Amino acid sequence: MTLSDKVEQQFKSLLAEIQQVKNRCGWDEGKGRWSHWPTNDEHFRIRTQGLNLIKIACGEGSEHFRELRRLAETKETADRTYYLIQVNGIIQAAFQDFQAGLLFETENRIRAYVLDDFLEQADFLLSEGCHIAAVSLGGAVLEDTLRKMCDRRGVPYPDKTTIDALNASLAKQNVYDKLVQKQITAHADLRNKADHGHFTKVQKEDVSDFLKWLRRFVLEHLT
Repeated sequence: MTLSDKVEQQFKSLLAEIQQVKNRCGWDEGKGRWSHWPTNDEHFRIRTQGLNLIKIACGEGSEHFRELRRLAETKETADRTYYLIQVNGIIQAAFQDFQAGLLFETENRIRAYVLDDFLEQADFLLSEGCHIAAVSLGGAVLEDTLRKMCDRRGVPYPDKTTIDALNASLAKQNVYDKLVQKQITAHADLRNKADHGHFTKVQKEDVSDFLKWLRRFVLEHLT
């Protein structure tokens, strides 16, 4: 199952849950009113899940995300469960655009958020004093990012490859400049030192700098 498949599954699950609430609370489409109100917990939870899902699938700059956030933040609509029906409409519209293929590079955007979770783990490891493990995890994220960048551009690479080989291939295609290529080479060297047991050559400050740079790099190239 691809990442896009998982997002589609989440859309369907959330919309099905909203339909259950509409059925239980007696939403009358013709009269535009509820027989009785959905609960605050239902409203807030569904709206929050919708925001997170649309953020991943459409991006924070999308009209769907901005409109749902407006409902969540505007005084007149934030605490009134009546507006669950508007929440439902926004989520449905986002899902329809998603299914129609109108959300460009969705797979890459989703992957960026997944990789961001790994970077959060690396940051946590660093904060706990486990900088060797942190740089190893960061190196895996960097390698996966470079692979996906090659996939997007049709740049071939063998199943068993390295950061340096991927870096050279992408630089040859002018995906980024020489400065970025050198930065990746330096970060790959840091990861190799950690993976090969040269722990005294891996400083916490260097790992911290690497992870900060890596987060920017992933966001720039996979969103």
